Amino acid sequence: MSAILNSIIIAALASFIAMKMASSIAVGAARRKSSFTVLLTSLPMAVGSVSMGLGFAFIAARMPIRNTAFSYLLVLLAHITAVLPFSVRTMMPGARRIPERLSLAAKTLGGSTKQAYRRIEYPMLKPYRRRAMAFAFALSLGETNATLALSEGRVTTIPILIYKMIDQYNYQGASALAVILIVVAITVFAIGETGGDENGIS
Repeated sequence: MSAILNSIIIAALASFIAMKMASSIAVGAARRKSSFTVLLTSLPMAVGSVSMGLGFAFIAARMPIRNTAFSYLLVLLAHITAVLPFSVRTMMPGARRIPERLSLAAKTLGGSTKQAYRRIEYPMLKPYRRRAMAFAFALSLGETNATLALSEGRVTTIPILIYKMIDQYNYQGASALAVILIVVAITVFAIGETGGDENGIS
C-alpha cells in the first residue's frame, strides 16, 4: 500500500510542478519565436533516466544530509527532470496558438508581462495543461531507473516493488501491481482527455 501511495504522491507532485514550469517555458518560447529553450529542456530525453539518476546520485553523495526525506526529494527532482521535456512539448502547440495581439493589448492597457501571462495566456492553455499533466503523471508513475539510483532503499514505488516481487518469484503479486499501474495510468489519461478542448484558442 505504501508503494502505491508513494507512486501516486510523487507522480502528482512531479506532474503538477512540471506542468507549471512547462506552461511558463512554452509561452516564453512562443513569444520569442525561439525553439532553443525547448531544445534545452529536451536534454534529459537524450541523456536517459539511468545517466540522469547517476548524476543526481553523484550530487547527493556530496551532500551532508542522508535521510528518508532527502531521498524523497531527490526522487521527486529526478521525476520532474524526466517528465519536463514531455510537458513542454505537449504545451508548445497551445502556446503557439495564442494570438500575439492579446498580450500586446494587455500591455497597451497597462498590464505587465506577468499579468498578461497569469490572466490571459495561462488560462487559455487549460486543455494543454491538463493533457501535459496527465502525460507527465503516467510517465512518472512508471519511472524506474532514476528512482532505483536515488532511493537507496528508502523510497519504494510501484515499479520498484514489481521488480522486487519478480526477483522473489512472486509473479502473481507483480502482475496484480502491474494491473493497478495500468488502471491508474489509463484513468489519468482519460481525465486528461476530457473536460474541454483547445477550440477556445484561435
